[in-house]
Amino acid sequence: MKKKYLFPLAMAGLLLGACSNDDISESPNGGGTTTSPDEGFVAVSINLPMVSGASFRAANDVFDGGMDSEYDVKDAAFLVFEKGDDEGESQAVLLKAYDISDLKPWEPQGGNVTTYANMVQEVPALTEVGDKRYALVVLNKNNRFAINADGSVEFGDTQQKAMTFGDFLTASAMNVADMTGDGFYMANAPISSDAAGTKVTTLVPIEDKIKPTKAEAEKVEAADIYVERGMAKVTLAEPRGEMDVTGESYQGDKVTMTAWALDVTNKTSKLVRDVTGIDTWKDYLVGSATQTRFIGTVADPYRVYWGVDGNYAWSVTGSVKGGQELTDAQLTEVKEKFNVLEDNAGVTFTQFGPEAPQYCLENTFNTDNQAEYATTRVIFKAKYVPRNADEDGTFYQLGTTASIYDKEMLKKKVLASMSKAERLELGIFDETDNAVTVTLPTEAGGNKAGGKYTMAEGGTITYTKYERRKTGTDEWEVVTKKTYDDAAEDGNRKKTENASVDNKYLESIDGRMGTIKYFKAGESYYKALIKHFGDDLTPYAISGEQNIYTEAKHLGRYGVLRNNWYELSVTSVSGPGDAEVPSIEDEWDDPKEAFVKIQVNILSWAKRQQNVDL
Repeated sequence: MKKKYLFPLAMAGLLLGACSNDDISESPNGGGTTTSPDEGFVAVSINLPMVSGASFRAANDVFDGGMDSEYDVKDAAFLVFEKGDDEGESQAVLLKAYDISDLKPWEPQGGNVTTYANMVQEVPALTEVGDKRYALVVLNKNNRFAINADGSVEFGDTQQKAMTFGDFLTASAMNVADMTGDGFYMANAPISSDAAGTKVTTLVPIEDKIKPTKAEAEKVEAADIYVERGMAKVTLAEPRGEMDVTGESYQGDKVTMTAWALDVTNKTSKLVRDVTGIDTWKDYLVGSATQTRFIGTVADPYRVYWGVDGNYAWSVTGSVKGGQELTDAQLTEVKEKFNVLEDNAGVTFTQFGPEAPQYCLENTFNTDNQAEYATTRVIFKAKYVPRNADEDGTFYQLGTTASIYDKEMLKKKVLASMSKAERLELGIFDETDNAVTVTLPTEAGGNKAGGKYTMAEGGTITYTKYERRKTGTDEWEVVTKKTYDDAAEDGNRKKTENASVDNKYLESIDGRMGTIKYFKAGESYYKALIKHFGDDLTPYAISGEQNIYTEAKHLGRYGVLRNNWYELSVTSVSGPGDAEVPSIEDEWDDPKEAFVKIQVNILSWAKRQQNVDL
């Protein structure tokens, strides 16, 4: 039997800054000079490439080194697979896994790669001529799996033993902490042989690199293995301080960004990026150009810019993508798949700039499911300062109108929304005479959070009711204060202070006035769905068609992909956002409808009078 040797595999992690691996420990499995007929050696050069950094749209091949901490290497593993020429990568069988002993020193590298390290690794020897061997490298395992003494692998969450490479392409439950707690989890990145995507592979062939002795392995050119981090990165550019609001209805208003959070982030991930479908994707060109948007144009390596996550083709039950809020049952489904912000209290991250990132697991989807309920988004919190506001900055809006009210203005609006017939029925003839008091739902019951409220769900209207007994009956009728005062005090009149307006009248007011939006202390919330290829590589125009996307033109327009950096910049604000974290809607990521500001006026009756002589 021949001995095999792994050459310095170049592990290129497709992400961010400089590297350190002072914490890598020695392992009895790697780097030795065994003469066992069952083992061989291979030289490995591990390269950590730069991350693809982009503004809100993710243009390809825009690189940025990022932060040093994103390159720390605490531990490493080397896995050897075997498969036939006619088998897919997912069918490759795991032969043996090794803890890598030492990758020092890390050296700087130019171009598409930030840093690299070399080693010589022990591998299973060939058992017969024609064996096809492939390598997978994992840095910073973060207890995602364990390597047993016999070289087998068990996944940390289920203790299920890995048998094939396909096991690493199966989504499992995890969170960002599971991938970053002990260094950033990294594994082989899919690499293309050229810019056309002629051949894309994730496992690295090492068959021709294996030599019978360590000395021979060290003389051969290393097999390059490029690794990428297992999560996406999002940053928010430093805000420009207080900004002028641009909307026509809000001239003179000011706004300042104060905090942000990620929302609708994936709860599952695969341990290696899945590029099933690449043979179809690579035919999807950028506009009329000849270049596919899924393969980079920068060589060494040609990077792949899409992947299939664990809920790639998932849709919420009963989805019609018509712009309505999710039902409670649909929202429960979404929460089973994604981490969702529960309320305003979740928007707390106050740091900005390239060194204040938040991370999330990749979240991709086909165009049939490119919908808001499945798309990772950023929620912005801002301090909005309008012309009309309470002393602490609180202001209100009603329904979908643009008008802004302070508390006293809103209370007058509440009373103005009561019909004349209702006032007469209740006995409210004059707001002063009847001592009418409006208590908004945001004032009742303690310290209310910003959000949407109705008068019928906590608001009250109280007043002084004046009544007089109808002459010769036991019935009472409401009267004006003057009529009441002019009546004799003979038991035929009564006065009720703090009489409450029945809830049915409050519901009627809500029907005319709309929902009260309560911007507590001026807190305003905005949403932005994260675009992957975005407008440059997947331009979109509003269409009236039922299916507004096509795979060829729009696949990858939205989403977050591991090892990609999404930098958002707020360039303008047109008006107040929402008083609470915006609800998740059953809607396409690009709504079919366009929007226009309108005002609806209900006209008085057109009265036509005629005289009739009989």
